[in-house]
Amino acid sequence: MEIPKYAETDEAETPISAIRTTRADVCGLTVGKTTKAELTALLGEPLETRAYDTDEAADRMLEAGESLFFALSGRILQAHVDENSVLQCLILRDAIPEALY
Repeated sequence: MEIPKYAETDEAETPISAIRTTRADVCGLTVGKTTKAELTALLGEPLETRAYDTDEAADRMLEAGESLFFALSGRILQAHVDENSVLQCLILRDAIPEALY
């Protein structure tokens, strides 16, 4: 088993690189209600899209589905939708995350 990169550093030495919410209503984006079509209507086309099956999603503490990455004020907004294309969480990041494997 490979140890994730974030586990290799001391907590005191590790900067915050993302903020995640699973309960939010932000600028018209409502977790549990907003659809993928509504996301792209509000934010435009994503910079990148990644699909995650059940195992890949579990490794990222997500549900199986798809993450859409948008540029937002010098940061990256990751909007994750489930297999029914409904928004499940929002993650504000410094950058698009590296692939785990």
